[in-house]
Amino acid sequence: MMPLSDSANLGVDWTLTCGGNAQIGYITTGCGTLVPSHTADGSASTYTAPGTIPADNTITITARVTSDPSQASSVTITIVNPAIIVTLSSTPASLAVGGTTPVTATITNDLNTEGVIWSAALTSSPNATCAKSVCGSFSPTQTQSTVGTTYTAPTTSPSGGITITATSVADNTKSASTPTITILPITVSVSPSTFNVTTSGTETLRAVVTNDVEGAGVTWSCGFTGCGSFSLTTTHSGVSTTYTAPSTVPAGGTVTITATSANDGVTHVIAVATVSASTVISVNITSPPPFLAEGKAATLTATVTGDSSNAGVDWTATCGSSVAGACGTFSSANTASGASTTYTAPSTLPPDNPATITATSHAYNLNPSLIANPATAAITITAPESIAITQQPASSVTTSGTATVSAYVTNDASTGGGVTWTVQCSSTADGACGYIKPYKAANGATATYVAPPVSPMMRTSAQAVPSG
Repeated sequence: MMPLSDSANLGVDWTLTCGGNAQIGYITTGCGTLVPSHTADGSASTYTAPGTIPADNTITITARVTSDPSQASSVTITIVNPAIIVTLSSTPASLAVGGTTPVTATITNDLNTEGVIWSAALTSSPNATCAKSVCGSFSPTQTQSTVGTTYTAPTTSPSGGITITATSVADNTKSASTPTITILPITVSVSPSTFNVTTSGTETLRAVVTNDVEGAGVTWSCGFTGCGSFSLTTTHSGVSTTYTAPSTVPAGGTVTITATSANDGVTHVIAVATVSASTVISVNITSPPPFLAEGKAATLTATVTGDSSNAGVDWTATCGSSVAGACGTFSSANTASGASTTYTAPSTLPPDNPATITATSHAYNLNPSLIANPATAAITITAPESIAITQQPASSVTTSGTATVSAYVTNDASTGGGVTWTVQCSSTADGACGYIKPYKAANGATATYVAPPVSPMMRTSAQAVPSG
């Protein structure tokens, strides 16, 4: 202030008056401050407004000439609160149904730290009240500056998305809103969506679920009794289940399979199975030998019916041992239908005897969902046979005379075995060497050699061989 007349040049005294502060009483300290309170002529004093509005909203600043207090000048100033400003942290452009995101409001000039109230509205109806089930919810619903809240999206996807708004409690005309947040619905896809399967056959199914914040996956169903079954009735996204078709063809020949979101129980997708009657693949082994000596070989043949792929058979032998070759070997472990393989018995008796020979459809081994009946044969593995004559004939027998003979076969496992007798001499004429009756005898049983009526003039010998 520059006084019009201050001959003494004593400067100016500054005073500040107001109605006081309604919160702390009518005292002048609520009017703000003037610094300095005395200045030289023409020098300035700085006024700082109070932190709260005075009771009458105004303050009066007066400057008086120090040498002549009657000379004074005053100015009245209205004190107002600074405008509240609300700003929000960034939010995602999209959010899955039921998903959550943190959001924070920063409030400037919120002198009483009253914070903000959170709300959400449909982008298409920003001024309409929106229920939590439609627009989502907040926890907590009111926060102070820089203190976050958690927004939880609704469980269904609203059309057009939602907008989050933070409104100042101190001044509800001041707020800030987020850009539109799109609420993404749950989706389910299944593969394969169509497939063919035979009765009692199987198919691997897999469902992929997006925007499933709970990771609940899907539940599998097929709608009617006898429509088939699932190895897993509930699977997580991307995890497979095995569908087994019914044992008979259903009416219409198809089954509708449904994969339903386990999160909302509503969103679903279907796959259609076309079910056809199965063809049974049968295998038959032709006349396998019931006995086979150690290390000996036998020819085996199997025929396959019902195999449209003509894949033939696979041969295996089991005998209670997992050692390679302990149950015997095959010249070819896979043969065409009607083709032969040579089975060679093991060189020692197997742990489980007889050994089991199995001929299995090769097509079934490639695809176990097919229906196939393998063929089996039991072959008893025997020790090698040996024969000994237990009763020798006399060294000489008169013409038309007789002699008793017998022989025993060791390891004669064949049914109806025993020995077969033959007589040899230098003559090839019928009866010239004599004969043995009976020419076939049980193991160890006696037989009678009858000499010829005329001596063959050479030594005659009798020979016994195993009948089996």
